[in-house]
Parts: sequence; C-alpha cells; structure tokens
Amino acid sequence: MLLQSAILILFSLFLNFSTQVVDSNPAVWWTIELDISVQGKYQFTRDQKVISGSYQFRLFYQGAMERDNGDYILYQGESRVNILEWNEKVDDKIISLNNKLKPRIKLNYVIRKNKHIQVDFETYLTFKYFNHLGKAFKISLPCSAENHSIRPESRYNIFVKEGSNKISVPENRIYKQDDIHKVFRWDWEKIKSGKRQDHSVVLALKITKKKKLSNL
Repeated sequence: MLLQSAILILFSLFLNFSTQVVDSNPAVWWTIELDISVQGKYQFTRDQKVISGSYQFRLFYQGAMERDNGDYILYQGESRVNILEWNEKVDDKIISLNNKLKPRIKLNYVIRKNKHIQVDFETYLTFKYFNHLGKAFKISLPCSAENHSIRPESRYNIFVKEGSNKISVPENRIYKQDDIHKVFRWDWEKIKSGKRQDHSVVLALKITKKKKLSNL
C-alpha cells in the first residue's frame, strides 16, 4: 500500500513538472521549416482527347512562432520553389507548363491539440490551371490533415492511401530539444468521373528553439 502511494505521488509530481515545462512561457521562440517534395500525375478526357500530365516540385518554407497565452502565434516568413518540372501530353505532343504554373506553400497555423503541436499547411497554384486546350481542370495538391477545418469541401484526407499527412510533434519536445527533425510521407489518389490524380509526398519538418534577447 505504501509503495502504491509513493508511486502515485511521484507520478503526480511528474505530471505537475511536465505541465510547468510547457506552461511556464519561457523566454524562447522557434523557427519552423517545411521542406516538401512532391511527385504526381493526372489523366482525364476532354473533347475525345486523353490528356495526361506529370509533375514534380520541391518547396521550402521558413517562418517563426512564439508562445502566447497558452497557444502559439505564427509569423509568416519566406517560401520558395527549389525544383519544378511540369509536363502535359495530348496524343503524342508534350508541352512544358513550367513557365505557366507556380506551386506555392502556405503555413496557415500551428495549434496545441492533445499535448501535440499540429501544423496546418497547404500547397496551391498561383495561377488557375488550364490545360493547353483551354479546358479547366482542378489539380489537387498536398495539404495537411488539419486543413480540413479550413477547406472541408476538398475532402483531401479521405483519399490518402498510405502514410499520414498529420503533421504533428509532442509539444514538450520543442521545449526540451534545441532542434526537432521529423519526416512525413504519404501517397494520395483520387479517381472520380473518369478523372484520375495521384501524388506522393515527402515532407521534412524542422523546429529550432531560439532564445529571446533580454530587455535592456
């Protein structure tokens, strides 16, 4: 009985310490980086022509965040396209769309949920996509699992076939470690009304702890 009581006391102290580590609002902030590589393809039929496309790109994003009354404020930073190759084919004719389409990455927010830091991001095209026949076709690009709260109509998550697009790390790790590196992978596929799209994603997340300068 005494042993059980001692264990319960130690466990209670551990929980209290863990909560203090997270909720003490230490004088730190963090940089957050996303490095995402995507390979995908699509195929559909218009005007009795089969149109197929393939693409690969690599995007980089860096921002910052800090603690604010139990949550986190996100400061938008820089983003850039490191690699882009986008081709489309009709019959035997291949056309490059590299100069017409520009994928971008956007970090929407960072939230606390179930003792984890969860990241919501999305990738998108800065120009509305039209194939070279002038027909519009919606290209679905990668986004995080949390993105459904912003764009529930996309239903992106239900078409994740393998892996996970839930970008999450335990919250206490960002306080205890100077650098956190984690890689996420998933495959996505959607087939609907004679249209097919799929892509594979590798996303590297890096969170680096920084110390705030003391007030002079």
